[in-house]
Amino acid sequence: MAGAAGLRGGGQSVLTAIGVPSQYFWGSAIVETKTNEIPVARRLFEKLDLKGRFVSLDALDTQTETARDLVLEAGADYLLTAKDNQPTVHQNLEQLLPAPEADFPPWQPTPTQFRTLDYEKSRLVSRSIRTQPVSPAQICFPLVAQAARLLRQTEGRKDEEVTLLTSAEPDQLDAQKWLQLNRAGFGGIENGLHQRLDASHNDDRCRIRSAPAMSVAGLFRRLSNSLFMEWRSHQPHPEYLTTTDFQAAMGEDHCRPAIRSIFNKRPSSKPP
Repeated sequence: MAGAAGLRGGGQSVLTAIGVPSQYFWGSAIVETKTNEIPVARRLFEKLDLKGRFVSLDALDTQTETARDLVLEAGADYLLTAKDNQPTVHQNLEQLLPAPEADFPPWQPTPTQFRTLDYEKSRLVSRSIRTQPVSPAQICFPLVAQAARLLRQTEGRKDEEVTLLTSAEPDQLDAQKWLQLNRAGFGGIENGLHQRLDASHNDDRCRIRSAPAMSVAGLFRRLSNSLFMEWRSHQPHPEYLTTTDFQAAMGEDHCRPAIRSIFNKRPSSKPP
């Protein structure tokens, strides 16, 4: 599960909880002008069943109270990023855990290190992660069980390094799984939900100013993204399909596919 903000209007925005990699909509809440998403996210946790799940949030939400609420109240494990908003935590992680080495073949994966090589938009991308068990006293962060450093290298671009922390024990979350969840969260939010909301639904140009109206509009747009993801999962070549393709499919034969999905007792997005 991951959080994402979008649909901005009059300084307000909609905080969204989605499942990854499915990108199915779980819930949302309005972030009012005079606050930010940190307290809103905590209130949203109370409405969701997070027990036994991994919860990933933006680096802004790497807060001690948020971490405690997730683990002690919601029964979840957090997957958080430590940046300059948590300077002590960030410095402790960098001093305690060596960064993955760049270009270090021959290389053997272990429970505490893993690496992937993929082509993304015709560029070779290497992701290397190194993990280590830690204690809250070492990191100065509550309930932390592991730390990680992730190195992302892309052909022709500057290397990116990220420091991570989690409340999950090593037997629950090894290096390979942690890297997979990190990629699913980032890809599902930045390259999935955000891109569709901004490009297909024009969220960033939203002119709605009323909080109730924003909440309703945000709900329907995020539900439509869930329906799109479900529909796409049943298509022969889903990687080539867009929201526009889904809208065209729902509009075929006088919108009968869309009407069936609304009124059937057991709606299905599978091709007939």
